[in-house]
Amino acid sequence: MARRPGRKPGWRRSGRVGSKLFDNHPTVWDNRAELRGVRFEFVETSKFVMDLAKVQQPPNRPIVGDKLYEVESGIIAGWVRLCRAEHPLEYVPFKPELVGQKPVNIVLGKNSGPPSIEEWAEKTGIKITDEERMALLLAVKAKSFEKKDLLTAEEFKEIVSRVLKGNAALA
Repeated sequence: MARRPGRKPGWRRSGRVGSKLFDNHPTVWDNRAELRGVRFEFVETSKFVMDLAKVQQPPNRPIVGDKLYEVESGIIAGWVRLCRAEHPLEYVPFKPELVGQKPVNIVLGKNSGPPSIEEWAEKTGIKITDEERMALLLAVKAKSFEKKDLLTAEEFKEIVSRVLKGNAALA
C-alpha cells in the first residue's frame, strides 16, 4: 500500500483508531509482566490525576474505567463463566488486576441472560430450576427497564423472594 506523500510511517491524524480512542492504550507491556512481578497502577494513577484536575473520566474509559469490567450481556456472561477458571484471557486482553482493576464482574440489567441469573443465584446461594431461572430473568429485565439502570444485590434478592414465593403458591 502506497504511503501518502508528506506523512511519516505510523502517523495518525488523531488519537482514534476506528471508533476507539487509541492515545491512552499502553502498547509496550504484556501479560508476562505479572510473571516478572511487575504491576502497573494505571487505575490508581489515573484517579489521582483526575482528582488533581477535578474532572470526571467516563466509566467505560479503556483500561481505567470503573465499569469497564462489568459484564451485562447474557451471552458474554456465559462466556465469562465458562472461561473464568482455566482461560481468563479469552474474554479480556489482560488480567484486570495487572492494571489495578477489580476482576470481571457479571451484573444484572436489561441485557442479562440465563447465565447472568445462574451467576447471581450461585452468589446468593439459591437453588433454582430452569423455569424459575426464566421467571427471574423476566422479572430482572422488567425491573431494569423500569429503573433504567443496573440492579443491586438487594433488588435481586427482593425479586427472588417475590418470584419464588409466587412459584411456590402455584405449585
